[in-house]
Amino acid sequence: MREVIVVSIGQAGCQIGKSVWDLLTTEHGINQEGDLTQKCEDSSVYCFFYNTESDSTKFMPRSVFIDLEPSVVDTIRNGEFKNLYDKRSIINEVEDASNIFSNGRFALGKSIQAKVSNTIRKHIEKCDAVSSMIFTHGIAGGTGSGYTCKLLSNLAMDQVEVPKFSSTIAPSPSLEHTIVAPYNSCFFIQDASQYLDLYIMLDNEAIYNLISSNVMLHKPPTYSDLNQLIACMISNMTACVRFDGELNLDLNDLLTNLVPFRALSYTMSSCQPLVALGEAERERLSVIDITAEAFYPGSDLISCDSNEGTYFSCALMYRGDVVPKEANAAIRQVKKSAKFASWSPTGFKISINSQPLILPEDTIFESVPRQLTKLMNHSSVCQTFNRLETKFDMLYERRAFVHWYVLGGNEEGEFGECREFMAVLKTHYKGALGVLDEEEE
Repeated sequence: MREVIVVSIGQAGCQIGKSVWDLLTTEHGINQEGDLTQKCEDSSVYCFFYNTESDSTKFMPRSVFIDLEPSVVDTIRNGEFKNLYDKRSIINEVEDASNIFSNGRFALGKSIQAKVSNTIRKHIEKCDAVSSMIFTHGIAGGTGSGYTCKLLSNLAMDQVEVPKFSSTIAPSPSLEHTIVAPYNSCFFIQDASQYLDLYIMLDNEAIYNLISSNVMLHKPPTYSDLNQLIACMISNMTACVRFDGELNLDLNDLLTNLVPFRALSYTMSSCQPLVALGEAERERLSVIDITAEAFYPGSDLISCDSNEGTYFSCALMYRGDVVPKEANAAIRQVKKSAKFASWSPTGFKISINSQPLILPEDTIFESVPRQLTKLMNHSSVCQTFNRLETKFDMLYERRAFVHWYVLGGNEEGEFGECREFMAVLKTHYKGALGVLDEEEE
């Protein structure tokens, strides 16, 4: 069994992590006390869970929750699943990062760093062969951006060499509540680029719009509702690691097929179908329908228009009642309109897993016979970088809030270096599209 460890950092990351474990416990039939409530006919449960040392019938998640202030992690530590988690894997400081990247990266968290490293080391020792680490976090605040970089740096020094995936909540175009989010996000993207292998870029505004227009038509979604959809995406992405299927896809396969160049590791995602409770019979849920839906404009979990730009690669992960013939027919349809880079003529990687998604009782979504999660490496992700750069420049032109970052440990010259890195990152995308060669000609 190849195990996966989930590390949740900061307020957004810990809340997403809680939704992920609510879903995974439901899928594997584990109750709030860690007891297996259904017969386990294979070893799939051990991908995300392990037996406790004192009781071989009890299961605990391979999870680590980290925050620099206690309020969010206390809700997990004392919540309805309090007996499921290992309390030693829920770690917090007493002073938050005050939405400043440098506070999380340099100034704070030193007192818990040894405990965090030791906790992750113990989780790795409990694994036979770690498949990957998945990080859930936002990058608008100080902890999700700064402390995540500190942790990644320490893992590199400790030579923890496993693929690292990031479920990255980027600032929303118009619903962001943190003034200095552009600074934090750009510093994170620059710093983490040397450590993370694959980013799955998300933003709350895009997810909110998807849910409000497809599922919750009469009342606004909550953050908990948004996190449920992110949890479904992570569950679907890891289904082939946990369950048998006709065309299984290991997380390492996902990485090697989605990232053509080291710098182009920022992906976008979509989950279909999104069906409200009681509405499944009214929806068109064939394989061709849900595949086409995943490629419609506005179906992505980040505010980027994928009609503008080019695909470098795309992974389609089907779950449930799907056969290869139907999947191939659906792909032939979308290939007619999807524009791929000239050097990537094949483009698609497919996985088919027969285990359908099993949702918790408090979900806002209807269980459906088949589901698709799409991960794509697409040039339109640069739209997010453009928004961040524009807002970064508006702040830095007046040197607004810069002194707080200097007090936390950044040097003022690093702002210029960070801005230059973002420009170079977009140059990599232009180079992959062949735009630079055309301009030189």
